[in-house]
Amino acid sequence: AQLRHSFEKLLTAEGHTVRTSPTGEGGLEVVRAGLPDLVIIDVRLPGMDGLQTFQRMHEIEPKLPVIVMTAYGNTDTAIEATKLGAFDYILKPFSNANLVDRIDGVLRLRAIELRNRELLLERERLLAEIERWNQELEQMLHIARKFDVAGRDGRNRALGRAGEERVLASEWASLRSA
Repeated sequence: AQLRHSFEKLLTAEGHTVRTSPTGEGGLEVVRAGLPDLVIIDVRLPGMDGLQTFQRMHEIEPKLPVIVMTAYGNTDTAIEATKLGAFDYILKPFSNANLVDRIDGVLRLRAIELRNRELLLERERLLAEIERWNQELEQMLHIARKFDVAGRDGRNRALGRAGEERVLASEWASLRSA
């Protein structure tokens, strides 16, 4: 409990919003209530242990970055956590500066990943818009081919039935001459 409160105090002082829980089950509720940017979890927790909790969190959000803390020299557990998908691990004892540096690095990477996701969505939206424009242009070209859109005197004109097809052919002709 003292370590959890020390982390909360340290990270709040660093400008982070911190939500804590003394148990794995409680940690899962925190994640379900609002997806955090990062989870730091101790392997040794009452009830559900840290690795089991991590696996459940991973089921909720596979890309949620998790730093697993484990006792000094317990690299086997740290390696297991990494194999399960943990972003990083930190061995106890550690310095506050080391923890803060790792947290800052994870959060910077998370921000880049989220921005990348936003850019990919924007790219997809733009590609769909280009495809829609392309379909409209193909439709105008198809209609324009039905008409004589370039007169012999060099002026653009649209011959054919009145209505939308004439307007589209006329618009196509003006775009073509630009």
